[in-house]
Amino acid sequence: MVGTHLRLAVLSDVHGNLPALESVLADIHAQGVDVIASAGDTTSGTWAEEVVARIQELARWSVAGNHERYYAPLDGSTPATVRRPGQQWAPQRWCYDQLSGATLKELRQLPEQAIIRLDGADPIRLLHGAPSGIADHLYPDKEAAALVHFRRAFLLPDQVPPLRAAIAAVQEPVVVCGHTHIPWVQSEGDRLVVNAGAVGLPINGDARAQYVILTWDGIRWGAEHRAVPYNLDRVRESFETTGYLAEGGAFARALLRTIETGLAWTVALLRHVNAHARDIGWEDVGALPDELWDEGVATFDWQTYPELETSEKP
Repeated sequence: MVGTHLRLAVLSDVHGNLPALESVLADIHAQGVDVIASAGDTTSGTWAEEVVARIQELARWSVAGNHERYYAPLDGSTPATVRRPGQQWAPQRWCYDQLSGATLKELRQLPEQAIIRLDGADPIRLLHGAPSGIADHLYPDKEAAALVHFRRAFLLPDQVPPLRAAIAAVQEPVVVCGHTHIPWVQSEGDRLVVNAGAVGLPINGDARAQYVILTWDGIRWGAEHRAVPYNLDRVRESFETTGYLAEGGAFARALLRTIETGLAWTVALLRHVNAHARDIGWEDVGALPDELWDEGVATFDWQTYPELETSEKP
C-alpha cells in the first residue's frame, strides 16, 4: 500500500544548540526516518547560524517559532527587544548580532503554520505554539504526568484550558507543536496532538536532546518521543569562548544551567527578578534599570531549583 510505514521526525526548539542537533540527526539516521520537519525556535544560542543552515538544508517543512519573530519580525524592522538598553536585554542583543542579514531574511520568510502531506497518509498540521498564536501554549489537559512538568517549569495556569477547544478550528487529524519544551502526546477524540519536546533546551527534567518520530502504519499516525545524550562540554566551552556567557550575564548563566539540568532555570530567574522589582514598586518589568536587575540577580539562589509549594499558584 502506498504510504505505509512512513517515518517523520519533527524537531523543535533547537535554540542554537548545535551539539544537541547533531546527536538528534545521527539518531534520526539510525532510526530510518524518511523525512524531517521543524516546528520552530531554531534561533538563540551560540550556534544559531549553523543550526538555521542545517534545518534549512534538511527539513522539508519548517515553521517560525516566537524566537524567529523576536529576531526577524515580518516587517524587517530591528526588533524592540534588541533595541532596549541594559543588562536585562544583553543576551538578546548578543544573539541578534550573531545572525547574518541573509539568515534574518530566511527567517522572515518562514510561515507560522504548515500542512504536512505525504502520499497515502493523513495530513498533519505543523505549528510552533498553538493554532491561536505562535507564542500561545497547548496543554495536555488529560495527561497528568506531563502537567507535573508544566507546573515544575512554572508554565501551568490556574485553570488548564481544554485541549479540545484549543484545536477546534484545526481540520487535520494530527497536530504537532513545540514551544513549551515539554514533550507529550494526547488523543483527543479521533485526533492526535503531539508536542515534539525540545532538541536544545528541554525543561522536563531530562537534559538529553529530545524530539519525536511520527510513524504512519497505513491506517493512522503514532508518536514516539526520543531522548538522545550529547556532549554538554561543547556547549559549556562555546558559552565561554564566544563571549556569550560574559556578555549575556545572569540570563546566559541561567540558560546554561537549564541546558545542563533540563530544569527551567531561565524562567525561575526571571520570576525572581521580576518579583523583586514589583516588591519595591516597579511595575514595568520589561524595562528594568540595571540596578534593579542586579539587585534581583544578587538575591537569586543558584544552588536550589525553586520548586513550587503545593499551595502556591503558578
